[in-house]
Amino acid sequence: GRRPIRLGKIGEGRAKQYAKHIGELEAAKLHGLETPIKTRVWIENLEDDTLHQRIANALLCQPRQTVALGSFFDTWHERRKPEVKPSTLTAIGQTRRLLVEYFGENKSLRAITANDAEDFFHWMRYKRKKNLSEATARKRCERAKQAFSFALKRKLVSINPFADGDVPTAKCGNTDRMQYIPVEDIQRVIDELPDPQWRLLVALARFGGLRIPSEPQLLTWADIDRGKRSIRVQSPKTEHHAGRDERMLPMFDELEPYVRDVYDIAKEGEQWVLPMLNDGRTAASLRKPLLAAIRRAGLKPWPKLWQNLRASAETDLHAVHPLASVCSWIGNSPAIASKHYLQARDADFESALTTSAFKKPEAVRQAVRGGSTYGDTEESEVDERRNETHRSTLKTGQVAGLGLEPRTHGLKGRCSTN
Repeated sequence: GRRPIRLGKIGEGRAKQYAKHIGELEAAKLHGLETPIKTRVWIENLEDDTLHQRIANALLCQPRQTVALGSFFDTWHERRKPEVKPSTLTAIGQTRRLLVEYFGENKSLRAITANDAEDFFHWMRYKRKKNLSEATARKRCERAKQAFSFALKRKLVSINPFADGDVPTAKCGNTDRMQYIPVEDIQRVIDELPDPQWRLLVALARFGGLRIPSEPQLLTWADIDRGKRSIRVQSPKTEHHAGRDERMLPMFDELEPYVRDVYDIAKEGEQWVLPMLNDGRTAASLRKPLLAAIRRAGLKPWPKLWQNLRASAETDLHAVHPLASVCSWIGNSPAIASKHYLQARDADFESALTTSAFKKPEAVRQAVRGGSTYGDTEESEVDERRNETHRSTLKTGQVAGLGLEPRTHGLKGRCSTN
C-alpha cells in the first residue's frame, strides 16, 4: 500500500475534509482522471506548506516553487520599473535592503510568517542599529505588503504575512515633524536667497503649494497666463490618476512679484520658468542652499523642508477658501489634506480668544426677539410677545418675514498671509 500522509494536529472535521481531497487526488492519479475543481482549488490554496510538500512527495500534486527573498525583490523591482516613478523604485530598494538585512538574502518567501513580519517591524523601530521612525517603518511594511501581494497572485506564497492585522502597515503621518512656517519667517528666508529663480522656487512652495522639485521643474512660460492670473501645474506624482495630470492654480498676490522678477531676466526664447531645475539638479541638492538661507535669516531649520512649506500654504488657503477649492489647487484630496497637511496656527489660537464662536450675531438675536433688544425688558415679556406673534401667524396663515439665519457673504480676496 501507499505511504500514509501525516496531516499534523488538526480538528476531526478538517481532517475528514483533507482526507476527502487527498482521496480525490489519489483517485485522479490512479485512474488518469481530471481532478475535481473543488480539490484543485483546495490544493492550490492550502496554506500549510509542510502538508503540501508531503502531498507532493506522494506524487499527488506538483511541488510548490521555492523563491529566495533577495531574488524575488530583484524580479519585482525590474517589473515595476516601467510602471512607477523613480522615487517608488528607490522605496522598493530600501525595503529590499531592510528585509535582506533582517531575514537574509536566501530566506524562502514561503517561510516568512505573520509573526516574522510583526517582529520585522519591531526590529526596525527598536532593535536595529539605526532605528526608524514609526511612519517610516510602517511605509516599509506597506511596501513589503505590496510585494507579497504580487507573490501571492503568482502562487509563490500561500499567505501574505504583511496583510495580518497585527502588522503595522497602515499609512501613518508623523505629526512630530509637521511644522507651520509663518509668512513672516519665509519672507526673511526669501530675502536671503541668491537670485530670482531661487526666490520664485521657495515662493511656489510656500504660497502655491507646489511639490518640489517635480512640479516647478516642468513649469513653462506657456503654463503661466499673467492676464488671467493663473498657473497650469503639471503633476507627475498624480498623472496616473484619471484627470489629475494637471491642475490650475490662481496666481496669488504673494506669487506675482516673484514670477515677474524671473520673467524680466529670462533669456529670449527661454521655455522653462526655472531652468536651474533642468540642469541635472536633484531634490537633495536643493536642500543645502535653502538651509543656508534659513540660517542666514536667523531661523532654526524646520523638518521636512519643502513638505512643510507646501502644508503651510494649504493651511493658510483653507482658512479663507472652501476645502474643495483648496484641494483642487494644491492637488490632493480632502482626506489627505486633513491627515497630512492642515495644521493649527498660533494666529488661530489668538483669534479664538477675541472672537467668540458661541455668541449669536446681533441680527440673529433681534430676529429671535422679534426686533427688540433686551434692555430692561423681562425675559417673560419677550417670550409672551413672541408667542403672541406665533399665534397670530397661525390664525392668518401668513409666514413670518423674519428668519433665524443671518445672511452670509462670499469671502473675497486671495491667499491669507496670517
